[in-house]
Amino acid sequence: MSNLNIGRLGPRAAGLARFMADRAREAQAPYVLIGASALIIRGVIRRETKDLDFNIAPRKSAELQNAIAPHLQTARNEAVLVDGKTTVDKDAQTSFRIYKQVGLAGDNMKVDVSENMCALTPSAYTNVDGVHVATVPLMLIFKMCAIARQNRSTWSEKALKDAMDLAASLRYLKAYNEVVPADVLRLLAHEQPRFLWSNFWATIGQVASNAGITVEEVEYLLHAVGVSKTRD
Repeated sequence: MSNLNIGRLGPRAAGLARFMADRAREAQAPYVLIGASALIIRGVIRRETKDLDFNIAPRKSAELQNAIAPHLQTARNEAVLVDGKTTVDKDAQTSFRIYKQVGLAGDNMKVDVSENMCALTPSAYTNVDGVHVATVPLMLIFKMCAIARQNRSTWSEKALKDAMDLAASLRYLKAYNEVVPADVLRLLAHEQPRFLWSNFWATIGQVASNAGITVEEVEYLLHAVGVSKTRD
């Protein structure tokens, strides 16, 4: 689609996305805006988002945190939060969270940041208004992974939302004759815990009808967009 723009997120989320992109460039940290925000920007779904999710290249967390910290105001309860009781524990983390206010009013917005190889995968994102935004194929892979995680193997609101996003992504790719690039598909091999089709199908079997899709259509569309292997 040619009319992509960050503005679809709304002014506050769009401003925060640009802030994060600027800090990542300062830190020379390859990054990708992922999650529902990416699907909203690309016109796959319509939904309000209050939080953002970014992936950055492995071993770039400390550099990005250092670039962000000078721009946060403790008086506004803005902060970088990293798990761990000691400096060594914190330095070993591959994910962190920031809270930042955008604009003159409103609650702080949250950004979750995690290290992932997708930030080093050129076909996993494109530049939209100066921000590296995940492609629909990348988001399809991430939704597959989210659905397959063991803590989502039973019916839940989160699993249902992920299944709805999966269905929307599959139908979008089929409508625009897009396929998942090989380098994006290979990201499944980096998933921890290991991606298992058995977990994926167990969850899809429970939530598909509520997500407006059938198990058979999911498998057909996966094959149609280049995901040829759909069993362990």
